[in-house]
Amino acid sequence: MRDGVVTPLKPSPGRLRGDKELHSSVTADRHVRTHIHTPTLHVRTHIHTPTLHAQAHRGIEVYTHTHTLTCTPRVLERACTHAHILHASTYAHAQASVHSTCIYLHAHARTHARTHARTHARTHARTHARTHARTQVDDAWSELRFRSYSHYTGL
Repeated sequence: MRDGVVTPLKPSPGRLRGDKELHSSVTADRHVRTHIHTPTLHVRTHIHTPTLHAQAHRGIEVYTHTHTLTCTPRVLERACTHAHILHASTYAHAQASVHSTCIYLHAHARTHARTHARTHARTHARTHARTHARTQVDDAWSELRFRSYSHYTGL
């Protein structure tokens, strides 16, 4: 943990249920970094404590700052949330809490994606309707101009 060397907390990558992977490490700047990967969710969790994960073992509150990057077919969403893990008796408990936070974020991201897709569809429909109406008006004017021109020129 000297000179910026990363010290693994546990064998990395660790395996969670299904296709989830957990990567945990402690850095020289006394931050615990946890990466959780799922097929549709990538969560980078930084746990900041003055004395690393030792505080979690003593039951002191651990503060996490979680960034998610969620990819869906219709939306690339960046979400940011703050989570508090209170009185974590062990680091494993902290990891479990972080994992449940990730599940919540994943559900929230899916809901947001659906809402975004609906909003986008409505906006697109309005834009398309306006564009289509404008095109029809332009076509009508073109036809009228052509007929007027034909009438006067005998074409």
